[in-house]
Formats: sequence, C-alpha cells, structure tokens
Amino acid sequence: MVVPLLVAYVIHRRVPGWRFFRATVFLPAVYATVVIGILAATVLQLDGPLNSALGTVGLGSLRHEWLGTASTSIPIILLIVIWTNFGYNVVLYLAGMSAIDPALEEAARIDGAGWLRVLRHVIAPGLRRVMEIVLVVNTITAFAFMFTYIYTITNGGPGYDTYVSEFYIYNQAITNTMPTRNTPIAAA
Repeated sequence: MVVPLLVAYVIHRRVPGWRFFRATVFLPAVYATVVIGILAATVLQLDGPLNSALGTVGLGSLRHEWLGTASTSIPIILLIVIWTNFGYNVVLYLAGMSAIDPALEEAARIDGAGWLRVLRHVIAPGLRRVMEIVLVVNTITAFAFMFTYIYTITNGGPGYDTYVSEFYIYNQAITNTMPTRNTPIAAA
C-alpha cells in the first residue's frame, strides 16, 4: 500500500516523465490474469527468457528453476499479484489526491514543510478513506484471484507447494468428478 502511494504522489506532483509513469504503471492491470499468468510461466521457465538474459549478461550462476521450488514459486506468485494490482492502487490514490484541496498542500509548503511532511501530514490524512478501500480491494483480490495465477503459472506445483483452498476445491470438484472420454456416464 505504501509504494503505490509514493508513486501516485510523484505522478500527482507532475515530476518530469509523469505521463509516462501514469501510462506504464497501470498497464499490467489492463491485461487479464490468465494472460499475465501464462506470460509469467513462460518467462520464468528454466530455459525461459529470464534465465537466458541472466546467462547473456554474465550472471549465469543466478540461473534458477524459479517455479520449481516452494521457496521461490510462492514469493514469485505473490510478486506477480502485487505487480498486477499496483497500477490499480496508484489510480485509486490519484483519484483521492485530486479531491484534496491544493490550498492545504500549498499552505504546508509555505510553512516550510518538505515533500515528506506534506505527504505525511496533508496527503495521507486526506486519503484515509481511500486507504481503507485499497486495503479492502487488495484483500479481496488476494483471495479471489489467486486461483487464476496458481492455475496458469504453476498448476499447484511443484508437488502441492502452491495449492490454495480455491485450487484444492477446483481439483476436487471439477477434475475428480468430471467424466473423461473413457468413463461411461451412468443413465439417469
């Protein structure tokens, strides 16, 4: 929640390049979670572009099977979820900042407050309700969309290391009870 707030503040202050940041920060939120998951699975394969790039720049010793162990697959999935929601959080903060009276920020600057004090004592209190919304939306996203990322990136693996409750329910309800071509369907 803090980093999107800082990025939103930088964009709100219209520092050089703010239009570029505004466009690129929201880009991952535009793509479907399935597309992000398949892209991530492709990039993070042992023979994928990430490991190839590490070998090309002389960091071949850092090559790793990123999705092959629980110690790396779970943090990577969490980072991907955070990355895809980052832009949405920035947009929510920007919307909240547009509702704050610019005179308050200007008065704080006239009184000698630096950007950090303005952010802490003017902007953050004005964004209290927006912060609550961001917290609720991020919590819902963490529970509602993990299945799609798990399914497309690791399919629950390696082993059962990235299983979440939704993935377990899916496996029990859909894959274990759905008839296959070779399974005869009982007459009603």
